[in-house]
Amino acid sequence: MGGGVKAALPPRPWVELAEAGDRIIYGSRLYKQGKASLLILSGGRVDWKGGGPPESADMAEIAQTIGVPSSAILQDPDSHNTYQNAVNVRKILESKAIIRAISEGLRLELNGEIRSTNISPGAVATELTTTISDKDTAARMNELYAIAIDADTITRAITFAIEQPGNVDVNEIILRPTGQEL
Repeated sequence: MGGGVKAALPPRPWVELAEAGDRIIYGSRLYKQGKASLLILSGGRVDWKGGGPPESADMAEIAQTIGVPSSAILQDPDSHNTYQNAVNVRKILESKAIIRAISEGLRLELNGEIRSTNISPGAVATELTTTISDKDTAARMNELYAIAIDADTITRAITFAIEQPGNVDVNEIILRPTGQEL
């Protein structure tokens, strides 16, 4: 999510971390610790805020400086608010080829010593809608969240995957409210 960097525009000689800049530092740290296999950096740049490259590109530059290879960085350079961020990152995450490749690659890299399950939830009841300031967006999200499944449903799916015998790998679980469009 953007908001963590300032573009390298004069008089700044390089990208500068803003108040929320810890996002990219902690994300990079998780990657370096082997707890994340890639970073998805999201954020465009609006002209009235000084222009420059998208925030996602600035964050990528910082992540690479910290030691994250460019091959482990995906970018959404187009979002300008949290709603667009969620929609665009969802498109990235819904790319089953990327998700399967990452989890299968990790499983094979560790010689089958881990099991990985990709859980794709639809609308899940959270506090997200209370944080949206745009009234139209909030209304659309409230409409979708009216049919949302509760978090306990996700917990039960995770429990199901974990409780399988050690020689069984539940690769993918897709959960959606029955009324949600695909």
